[in-house]
Amino acid sequence: MNLSDSNLYLRVRPGVVLTPVIDYAIHEVDPYFKDLPSQVTSGYRDPADQLRVVREYLLAKQLGERYADAMVGDVSTQVWSEEHHQMVYGWQLGWSALLNAGVIINPPYAAACLLDYFGPTKDGVNRRGHVISQTPHATGCAFNIGGGGNGPADELACITAAIRGGVKSIVNCLLERENNAVHVNARKV
Repeated sequence: MNLSDSNLYLRVRPGVVLTPVIDYAIHEVDPYFKDLPSQVTSGYRDPADQLRVVREYLLAKQLGERYADAMVGDVSTQVWSEEHHQMVYGWQLGWSALLNAGVIINPPYAAACLLDYFGPTKDGVNRRGHVISQTPHATGCAFNIGGGGNGPADELACITAAIRGGVKSIVNCLLERENNAVHVNARKV
């Protein structure tokens, strides 16, 4: 049995993979969702599952055909890039196109962004050529909370209140508007 099974307000959707760190964090922040019952929509994701998410976004953005290499093979498949004169992951250019389109998504494995990308904060720094770290979901210390019909701002406010309130298991969070979710990084306490 998981600690979060007893949660009253922040519930875990069926199929979400929990780790002890994620489970504890979800349980610890539950009281902060008293006025906004919400759901954890994602937990641990291995690299193959992260590739599935990348492919879903490519299809949703109608980029699947343009970046066909990203739609075939497994997470370790590599292809030769004439433009970059090196081997890259088959999914790497498609994933880079998502970043370029404003979708905040980490790669299945750490990889260099192959297209212009100015980051989630649009701070003016082009991260083309910069290595973006592997999805934090693969560490077993990250989860997403789904946003409601008005987006994820209310859920973000609950997590922010939990952090200000002194919960020990939450490191930080990030608004993922495209995903209608709040991404939460947790730690073992």
